[in-house]
Amino acid sequence: MPKLISWNVLYRAYEEKFNPNSEILATYSREEDRVAQIVSLLKEHIDPDTVACLQEVSTPVILGLVKEFEKSHRIFSYNLREDEHLVTITPKEFKIENGYSHDTSNGYLEVTNGIYQVINCHLLPQRYTKKNILEYLCKLRKTKRDTFIAGDFNELHSKVKEKLQGKFTCPYYGRTYKHKAIDQIVFNAKPSEHTAQKINQVHISDHHMILLDFQL
Repeated sequence: MPKLISWNVLYRAYEEKFNPNSEILATYSREEDRVAQIVSLLKEHIDPDTVACLQEVSTPVILGLVKEFEKSHRIFSYNLREDEHLVTITPKEFKIENGYSHDTSNGYLEVTNGIYQVINCHLLPQRYTKKNILEYLCKLRKTKRDTFIAGDFNELHSKVKEKLQGKFTCPYYGRTYKHKAIDQIVFNAKPSEHTAQKINQVHISDHHMILLDFQL
């Protein structure tokens, strides 16, 4: 797996409802301009071998992604509610395995190429469910394939590492949301050198993008 990206791109209706005076809305009074910037930032970092997992994706964003990436990649989506989706952009050889909601998450979107399994998720905060969310993630791991789980975990990296280390490698990407490190890409794969980084954005979303690059 050469490169993975995860980014909560922000569903605009949530910002309008819960944070109407935000700098995001002030900067992008027209949603089509914000969509263009989402696609542009992704274009800077997606190459033919990249898998990108996106959360809080609206139909206008999906249409922008299709226009930009449909010739070079496959684009999978799972509808969570109304116009909000999980979206995973992959190389052409991937196919969808499953898309579903669960007591631990707004949704899961699973794709594979037979060698790698990539699970895009937008987890619930632990306080909102009686299910052990991080324990459930361990059940998603496939022993015969390298497993990557990427998304908005709504959980600090320190807690993710405490609960998942040993079953997954849990790199640190930095503070991605309101000075909290809650966006994660964890993986169970053969040992390999990798670089984890945060890709900062300015007033496009309330989350920064994270990237995991493997030196193969």
